[in-house]
Amino acid sequence: MLLLEKDRRTWRKTDGEQLNMGIDKRLCVVARETAEVLGISRNFAYELVKQGKLIVIKLRKRLLILRASSDRMLVESVTQYKG
Repeated sequence: MLLLEKDRRTWRKTDGEQLNMGIDKRLCVVARETAEVLGISRNFAYELVKQGKLIVIKLRKRLLILRASSDRMLVESVTQYKG
């Protein structure tokens, strides 16, 4: 039996493993979620926003990062790595 607990905006298994509850369906995510997907720190995600490598939408004080921009950045970095 799988036991789940609510942790702010995500669901976690009781052993701590995070479950994806719809992040793939959203067009925009917050910096924390982008950092988790890219495997970087939240501060570095904000640095990428400052550098213009991630496209954001600002709603009042909240920055929403377009998932397409993080996907594009990943594809570009893979092609650069392959040479």
